[in-house]
Amino acid sequence: MPAERQKISEFHRLGFVRVGELIPHERLKEFRQIFDDALDSARQYSRLQTLRQQPADQCTVLQFEDFHTYDRRLDALVRNSKVTDMIHGILGDRIRMLFSQAIQKPAYHSGVIDWHQDDFFFDSSHNKAVASAWITLDDATKESGCLWMIAGQHKNKLSHVQKGKGGLAIDTIDEEQSIAVELKAGHFLIHHGLAPHRSLPNFSCHPRRALVAHFMDAGAEARGENYRGRSDCLSPVIERSNENGI
Repeated sequence: MPAERQKISEFHRLGFVRVGELIPHERLKEFRQIFDDALDSARQYSRLQTLRQQPADQCTVLQFEDFHTYDRRLDALVRNSKVTDMIHGILGDRIRMLFSQAIQKPAYHSGVIDWHQDDFFFDSSHNKAVASAWITLDDATKESGCLWMIAGQHKNKLSHVQKGKGGLAIDTIDEEQSIAVELKAGHFLIHHGLAPHRSLPNFSCHPRRALVAHFMDAGAEARGENYRGRSDCLSPVIERSNENGI
């Protein structure tokens, strides 16, 4: 499809691309409730994590992993062909979902996720092995903590250093080159595993909920300490499909 090829070309040029709507407006309430129920379940079973430790005067960023296992509708969402056809076009015919995470920035002053590359942590066996779908359930704006990207800087792994309790982060970013990638609720973007990105606090009066599915070329290997072996056991190879329903 010409539109898909154009978006894939933009992805390769910039390291990210806004793809479009994934969740219809009339189903956003349903998926927000699924997210909130899954978050409560994760909290109940001690699976809810603080993604980055923040100073005492800030809220934290909350995460639970493998969100697609909480509800079949979440699993169907990240395997929707609108997502996987783009990933296939980027990574090739054989892909696996390496890792999924649900992230909530609570309303009012929730914390910062500093500059990083996802594949620095996955440490895939080649530099074009990972692409991630970032799906938002709420409007992601500058006010609410949208992603910021550095265009065209997705060719190589960059050095990350420890930044206090905030974890490892890149310290050599020219922030004047950064771009705010705002998204409407229910829309999604795809970014390269080596695309530097961050998100700033949520100053809005609403939570900013996002679902992130990280895909990897099925022929590659994740060598990162926390991800080694997941490509062999987390999910089977995902084949192309003509189904678009969720």
